[in-house]
Amino acid sequence: MIPLSASSGSLALEMFEVHMFKTKKYHTPELIIMDVLLPSEESFELAKKLSKADNTKEIPVLFIVSSADIGNKKRIYQEGGKDYIEKPFVEEEVLTRIDSHLRYKALKDELTLKNTLLADNEKLLKRRSREIKGLHELATLLRGEESVDGIIQDIAKRIIPEHLQYPDRVFCEIEIDKKTYSNFTNVYSTNNFSFIAPVKINGVERGHLKVGYERGDETYLSVYEKRMIEIYAHEVALFLQNHELSGREKWMKETVEMTLEAYQDGILLVSKEGNIFRYNRKFLEIWGINEEVMKKEGPKKMMSVMKSKLENPVVYDDIFKTFMADEKGFTLELVFKTGKVFEVKGDFLPYSREERAYVWNFKEMTSYIQLKDECDKSKERIAQMENMLRTKMN
Repeated sequence: MIPLSASSGSLALEMFEVHMFKTKKYHTPELIIMDVLLPSEESFELAKKLSKADNTKEIPVLFIVSSADIGNKKRIYQEGGKDYIEKPFVEEEVLTRIDSHLRYKALKDELTLKNTLLADNEKLLKRRSREIKGLHELATLLRGEESVDGIIQDIAKRIIPEHLQYPDRVFCEIEIDKKTYSNFTNVYSTNNFSFIAPVKINGVERGHLKVGYERGDETYLSVYEKRMIEIYAHEVALFLQNHELSGREKWMKETVEMTLEAYQDGILLVSKEGNIFRYNRKFLEIWGINEEVMKKEGPKKMMSVMKSKLENPVVYDDIFKTFMADEKGFTLELVFKTGKVFEVKGDFLPYSREERAYVWNFKEMTSYIQLKDECDKSKERIAQMENMLRTKMN
């Protein structure tokens, strides 16, 4: 850390505005010390400006005052100062005050960073929930009893816009074998799409799924949304392929398999009695289960293995007794003996005409919970630091 100095308030302000914010010749300081006796009350004017600027308002400002200067001591806190150092200097006291404020600022910076990470995590969780909801709705719709044309039209009209960033401003079109299905009228431009995903059936391109916003700005579509559109196009292609080649039952189960593997989270399809219909690779990875062993030992043995890995196996039993027996949805936390924490959500999904599968969705929450705990601890430490500083000031 290199100390910088200025002989006046105006020069100090110039250093901030030019050399730190514009040219970035110097790094923004962690702490500012200024003499209360700068000419023409420049010290208080500078402190007030710094306390209002976004780039500097969190930097602690310490004033140097005479031990007998009671008037300025009181004014310091009104003008944006955080503390003062008395003359004549006592080295131990000076170092203690500087150290206290540096540690206090470091804690606040740490908390700001953690809160940002926490907000990003919450956005990711919401995004994943929206993705899962969209895929569930799509899978349910594709298993409906409507005509092929009705299903494709419903996908274009309802499912896709609902799961994009601005549903009321999204227009989409699915074009298959020169037939068009859309959610818009001729008010919109059909040539102004932000993203186009091909619909390939048996390796042959037979149409496209096209999505755009009113303004036709591609930047409105996130990477996540483009990925979702590609998945939807793949699902449409799979539906048409299986509808043309085979019976509805085979298509249902193949669509479920593809949908499961599209998830980033662990997915298990299980009956109320504990019979496992399907699962994806992520599920096996989460529970540390070998697929060959799963097939050899059977579902009941594997459900027992899963239960044995939990810190509180009673929660596992409650899922069957309290929720699944009454066909209720649920959201619970599962704490593994390894310390990992997963959120498990459950709901029913039609698996075939005769069967309904309970879908368990496992999302790892370990880092998210740790980050929340760290934020809470940082807040406590900051509160303690603030109390300590107030005590010293008094």
